[in-house]
Amino acid sequence: MKTVQIVGYRVASITMAETVDWIEQRIRKKEFAHIVTINPEIAWNGLQDETFAASLQKADLLVPDGTGMLWAAKQLGDPLKERVAGFDLMQEMLNLAAQQKYKVFFLGASPGVANQAAMTALERYPGLHICGTHDGYFKAEEEEALVAEIREAGTEMLFCALGPPRPAEIWIQKHKKNLAPLVAIGVGGSFNVMAGIDQRAPAWVQSIHMEWLYRAVRNPKRFHRLAAIPKFMQAVREQKRRQVQK
Repeated sequence: MKTVQIVGYRVASITMAETVDWIEQRIRKKEFAHIVTINPEIAWNGLQDETFAASLQKADLLVPDGTGMLWAAKQLGDPLKERVAGFDLMQEMLNLAAQQKYKVFFLGASPGVANQAAMTALERYPGLHICGTHDGYFKAEEEEALVAEIREAGTEMLFCALGPPRPAEIWIQKHKKNLAPLVAIGVGGSFNVMAGIDQRAPAWVQSIHMEWLYRAVRNPKRFHRLAAIPKFMQAVREQKRRQVQK
């Protein structure tokens, strides 16, 4: 599979359909796989945190979530095939799970949110098998039992909506030996959207690549996170300059 190096990360040049096929192959082979839907904010955060960066670099597949990653690849002279948006990928995975009877586990978000998201998923995808849910509010000493619960439930797809101080990417890498075999993916705020707490940008906003601004306007607390975008862009420009100088 072709990848493009963007500020230290191997981002796959892959379509949504190819991503879903890749996931199905991992499940059929009973392999552990960790997928990251990387965007400029995640990439920049990794540049500031070595532990977080290591979790991204150890992931099995990084797909470009966000037009910023497409922009970066184009700037570096190695365009990516298309955007693979995290929320959309989750829906495609749930549809696949319903068709193939794969077992799904929802982990993370505030109490009750994972359950509500699971109920929405069951309505949207007839035949889906949710083998468990758990919110993101658990103590460190409870992690071993939680990992055992996920494993013993026969989970084949783990959707993980954990955030700071233990981001999904770090948590998945920490426990991957005991979680295997399954496909794990961090899904950010997707549970909140599916539970009806948050609203995704209208299709026309997505079509003009301004979904990031829509989210910030609806939730002003997100505005400070937008500062990562120009910093990421500068990091890309520096990478491009180094390439030219070689």
